[in-house]
Amino acid sequence: MGIETVLHASSNRTTTGSAGGGVPVDMVSADKSGEKLHNVVTFELDVTVAADDVDDTLNVFIQTKIGNKLVDIVHFTEVLGNGGAKTYIAKVVGGVSETMFENGAALAESAVRNLIGRAFLVRWVIVDPLGADAAFTFKVTAKGG
Repeated sequence: MGIETVLHASSNRTTTGSAGGGVPVDMVSADKSGEKLHNVVTFELDVTVAADDVDDTLNVFIQTKIGNKLVDIVHFTEVLGNGGAKTYIAKVVGGVSETMFENGAALAESAVRNLIGRAFLVRWVIVDPLGADAAFTFKVTAKGG
């Protein structure tokens, strides 16, 4: 049975930021042999309220901690301000070959990198071209197995 962890509790956001003050959430599981990393982690982005204007956007990323570096591993589909409630699922599988990339290089929308570290962080970018009222309410959970 997988371990489900809330990475970002449901809340209304109006500006760019990251969950937990930028501190990654540890998701290492324990068994009789000690700590182990999950082989598969499924992430769910649940947007319950979107901003009003079509030009308002929300981009949500999942990062994992590899050594001392945070690496983008999920970039959910961009949420438009007039798009209404949405739920997106992303699955990351450890042990799968991954192409080489420069850390910090942009991860395309709706893409994943199959890298699993011991901790995960949610970060988001909100764009409001009119500077008026962009507000998105969303939650992000992770389930490791």
